[in-house]
Amino acid sequence: MDNKETTTMKRYTSRIAVGTMIAGQAAADLKVGDFLMWNYGYITEIVAITPKGKTQMIVTERDLGMGGKKPSGKDYSRTLKRSTTVVRVEPTERGHFRNANISL
Repeated sequence: MDNKETTTMKRYTSRIAVGTMIAGQAAADLKVGDFLMWNYGYITEIVAITPKGKTQMIVTERDLGMGGKKPSGKDYSRTLKRSTTVVRVEPTERGHFRNANISL
């Protein structure tokens, strides 16, 4: 693996919980309807994205709870840099979520 590939892998890798590295993507690539995974498996669904200047965006998310179970249904807004690495996940038929940034 050359140095450029290594740098790209580090750039788009996110740490979820303790010691777990997961493939991610830049926040600029997100769209309404995407699901995100945060620390310890908390899942949110993007309900709105609003630009904020040249380098930031406001993402409004609906809380779906840990692993998509026990959702509170509350909406939260957070400001993200467009270059921030986030982990996008997608639901499976069994009600679980899997990383959407890699192809299996």
